[in-house]
Amino acid sequence: MDTVDIIVGLALVAVIIAWLASLSAKSDLKAKLAAAEQQINTLTTSSTDLQRNLEVASGELAKIWAALGDLQADQGTQTQQSAQLRRELDTADRNLQQASTELERFQTWLQELQAAHQRTTQDLTKCREDHRAEQSRANALEAQLDELRPELRAAVLHIAALQRQKTELFDDHRRREESHLIRATEVDFWHYFAEKVLHDTKSRLDEALFLLKDIQDQGNISNCTEPLAHCQFVRSVLQLASARHMKYFIREMKESASATPINVLPRLRKLVARWSETLKSRLTATLPGPDQQFFFIGTWEHIELLLDNAMKNARTHSPDETPLTFECLIEEHQVTFIFHNESSTGVDDAIRLGTDLMRAGEPSRNRFGLYLMDQIAGGYCGSVDIDNVSTEGTVPKSVRTIIKLPTY
Repeated sequence: MDTVDIIVGLALVAVIIAWLASLSAKSDLKAKLAAAEQQINTLTTSSTDLQRNLEVASGELAKIWAALGDLQADQGTQTQQSAQLRRELDTADRNLQQASTELERFQTWLQELQAAHQRTTQDLTKCREDHRAEQSRANALEAQLDELRPELRAAVLHIAALQRQKTELFDDHRRREESHLIRATEVDFWHYFAEKVLHDTKSRLDEALFLLKDIQDQGNISNCTEPLAHCQFVRSVLQLASARHMKYFIREMKESASATPINVLPRLRKLVARWSETLKSRLTATLPGPDQQFFFIGTWEHIELLLDNAMKNARTHSPDETPLTFECLIEEHQVTFIFHNESSTGVDDAIRLGTDLMRAGEPSRNRFGLYLMDQIAGGYCGSVDIDNVSTEGTVPKSVRTIIKLPTY
């Protein structure tokens, strides 16, 4: 029953009730009205239950339709799976045929492999027989080696003894060669010393003799200070020349009881004045003021020889007419002498290694002067350092020599 039919039925019932009410008496009307209301309530309840059942039936019908759709989809899927299965069966059939062909080919290959195995077995048997024969020959050689082993051991020991003897002879030859090189270098150095340093002492002796002769002619022996200074310089240089190791000779002389402090600055001024007479305007010297002084334990002639060689080195390695500078700085317990000179090439490694006579390899006269300076400075616990000061591109502009000596 539809909801509209129910509503129409209710309307008819209401009309009937109204009509009965107009015709019947009041009492009958009440009874009928109560009965009609009861029927209306019953119909309302029935209508509600009917509507609820209708909704449930609609839900069940929707589920049935959904199940029917799923069943149709499953049927289509089964149809597709059946077609796929049929295709797979066809593919499997083809694969089976190919496998049969491959199996036949494999059986043929297996037969060939069995034949090759038989040939290999025959070759292996032959190899084993050859191995037995080789083993027999090896055993025979081993027996012969056992017989020769004592002789071989003796030969190895003899070779080892010869090798040790060779090593000893080589080491002895190398020591002799190094000793010969050192002696040859020392001879070259002393030749340089005699040629350069002793030549200056000869000039100093000539000057002293000239002054002494002049004093003798004048009969005034009070002016013997300068020739005596020249003789003292020559004496100190000859003492250095007679020493086997100048550095150790200077240290022993310095530590002796006869060593006394000397005032260096007045003597240094005279040395700079002598340089100025020779170099003229090329030399620019900066000395401490008159109120400054420093003392030095040792021999002034050694310091004069050291500084004079440094100045000669600066003159030798600088172009003509280029300026030379000398500076003396008094510091705490130390005095520093600084030489500057122009240079077109700068200081190379050979010059830097000049303070070690043998380290630079072949002896070179360019290093003998620095070696002499290093020996004198080292004897007084000082140092000599020479290096490039500044560069312009790749060409050095000047070279600086720094000599540091401890003061008293």
